[in-house]
Amino acid sequence: MMNRKSNSLVRALSELQGYARDDLTLRDLKGRLPTRVRIIAPQPRSYSAAAIKKLRTRLGVSQADFAGLLGVSRILVQSWERGVRDPSPLASRLLDTIERDPEAWLAALVPAPTKSRRAS
Repeated sequence: MMNRKSNSLVRALSELQGYARDDLTLRDLKGRLPTRVRIIAPQPRSYSAAAIKKLRTRLGVSQADFAGLLGVSRILVQSWERGVRDPSPLASRLLDTIERDPEAWLAALVPAPTKSRRAS
């Protein structure tokens, strides 16, 4: 026993076989078959060592704090800033978002608690 989805799939495949025999193009199929369109974000820009350091200093944060914002190690940020390694596409996307809205990222930094001195 075939369910409704199976029947629908069989009909669609039969229809496609008919199109293949008739040598129709994709343009001919437009509007006849259900499709989904997904918009993929453009590739992130590539960041030079100088651009990464400039962005970090613009935020006014240390390499360690910048690394914490990005979820990477301080050593990795240091290697980016020296030009030893390039940021991954994912890290570049994060750098893009930091560049677009630095204040939002700065708000994510929580000040370290201050040590209170006890009176002796």
